[in-house]
Amino acid sequence: MRALRHLGLDRAAGALAGYLGLTVALTWPLVRGLARDVPSDFGDPLLNSWIVAWNADRFLRLLSGDVAGFAQIWHANIFQPEPYVLAYSELLHAQGLQALPIWALTRNPILCYNLLFLSTFVLSALGMYLLVRELTGDWRAGFVAGLIYGFLPYRIDQLPHFQTLSSQWMPFALYGLRRYFVTSRWVPLAGAALALVAQNLSCGYFLVFFSIFVPPYVIWEMATRGLLRDWRTWRDVGLAAIAVGAVTVPAMYPYVALRQFGGFTRSRTELGFYSADLLGYLTAPEALAVWGWLRAFPKAEGAIFLGLTGVLLAAVAAIAVGGRALRVAWTARTRGEEDGQHGPFQRARQFAAAIALVVATGALSAASIVFLAGPTRFEIFSQRVRMVSLKRPLIILTVSLVLLLALSRRARRFVSGALRSPAVFFGVATLLAAYLALGPTVHINGVSRGSGVIYGLLYDWLPGFDGLRVPARYAMVTGCFLAVTAGFGAAWLFGRWPRAARGLFPALALAAFADGYVRPPFPVNQPMHALHSLENPPRVVRPAGAAPAVYHELAKLPDSALVIELPLGELSWDIQATFYSTVHWRRLLNGYSGYIPDSYRRRAGYFVRPLRDPDATWRALEGSGATHLVLHREAFPPGKAAGIADWALAHGARRLWSDGTDELFVLP
Repeated sequence: MRALRHLGLDRAAGALAGYLGLTVALTWPLVRGLARDVPSDFGDPLLNSWIVAWNADRFLRLLSGDVAGFAQIWHANIFQPEPYVLAYSELLHAQGLQALPIWALTRNPILCYNLLFLSTFVLSALGMYLLVRELTGDWRAGFVAGLIYGFLPYRIDQLPHFQTLSSQWMPFALYGLRRYFVTSRWVPLAGAALALVAQNLSCGYFLVFFSIFVPPYVIWEMATRGLLRDWRTWRDVGLAAIAVGAVTVPAMYPYVALRQFGGFTRSRTELGFYSADLLGYLTAPEALAVWGWLRAFPKAEGAIFLGLTGVLLAAVAAIAVGGRALRVAWTARTRGEEDGQHGPFQRARQFAAAIALVVATGALSAASIVFLAGPTRFEIFSQRVRMVSLKRPLIILTVSLVLLLALSRRARRFVSGALRSPAVFFGVATLLAAYLALGPTVHINGVSRGSGVIYGLLYDWLPGFDGLRVPARYAMVTGCFLAVTAGFGAAWLFGRWPRAARGLFPALALAAFADGYVRPPFPVNQPMHALHSLENPPRVVRPAGAAPAVYHELAKLPDSALVIELPLGELSWDIQATFYSTVHWRRLLNGYSGYIPDSYRRRAGYFVRPLRDPDATWRALEGSGATHLVLHREAFPPGKAAGIADWALAHGARRLWSDGTDELFVLP
């Protein structure tokens, strides 16, 4: 026990237990139905359950010696005969490996998905706790920061998007890197590399979005420790980077292959639709118990409110670091500023520096006004003032800051002292990530405020950026860095008022958890609704053992069977066809994913309402190569299902099986 206490593992275990209990409280009653209930709705969660199960099944085949079966991992069984269909959405390879033991024991995709889903909250909080405790030396600050990140309000907006929730490895990667620079040992560096690989293989968005911040952090650590000329450090970091690339790059091959088929790039117009509006930071998910009323600018993927507690604590950190750097800069003596050496030249330089500071402040104010309010015209002392563009105030701001640094040793000392603080690094990273979430064009209240220059440059020059549809998901990276910065603010408060810390700590912890708390009960099993005058699919989904009987009949078919389920072309039914293929893994013409191939779109025109043009539909069925047909009678209005069955039989199909609800035909 003493050894555990020395390593800080006793408190880490306590933090883990606390985060686990709060996760259960947040998601109740999901824990009561881990093997049967689906968090959020029957849309993307079912798709991601299928992806996790497919990956786990392929890895299991590899372990059993079926190399040929594993080799098909990217060529999944939906949207046949299209190749690389797993890459139509997130690959989720890391989650497939995590779920492998559970899948091997239960073959229950819902249980696998739910355990992974809950782990994203717990591990995100634990990783942030370890990182902030390491940075600040205060376990209480680490615990509060873990709550801020693990229960970030933005997570509730992303409940259906498991890949966005799977951001738990980012703080672990930063923690490993920090430990390496503190200890110079290779074990934490290896851990950081492993965490980066896990993050890269968990979510393609964060492979790109988060990775661009890792090299600057490494360089910052080396610079502040005087290691920029240390070859050993460069060697270690370089080898770790090569190892991460050696695992990550081959796993991204299916995306590269799909691009060669002509597609999978996103236009700036599409990116603009899925970028955040600046008022999105004041727009919270409606399900939140405390902040659900905060709806400044609702839009698709636009509820990116990050919580009040983290923002306030980050502001405290900024004030604390700024005040400390200012005191150091003001009180330290430098050459030319000794007592009695304030000559005319020195006074002139100080006056010029003061003027530069005033001009910089005015330019920053003008840029903020134009950015937030748009082009502005007003009068001051009968003088007309026009502010119509960001370009001029930004140029003036840049020039005046350069002059200020050139003229004032105190300004240089202030900047140097501030830049050495990790709170400043993560604070700047927070602001940059928040800016990148706005996408290639910055909008405020739906009105364009000009180009998002940095995102535009990344879109044009960095591979992968032009294939990511939702820039707003940078909000998760923003939340990660915000939690780190907030941890410094909490640590400063605990150190500044140690007697009050006993009450302040639980208050901050409660506030951080309340920011992301969902109005009970937690949403589960929300149904999808059918279009095209079809009936809605069943309001429940079942794991393999209790799945509809027709899917167990499909499992008896030869591996070469090619199945079509009617209706095809109605997403709510195709989602369930995709999910239930975990029972049989036979090839399907149906499918659902983030990208829909042209072959599916063409077939959908025939098979969503097969009897609209029966002869053309049969020709399309013959051309598809399907060997078996499943008819879901309850999907069609009364009388239509019998007509479809008669149509198939009249064209030579043979009924293999029926239970009155579903029918299975073998096609001629």
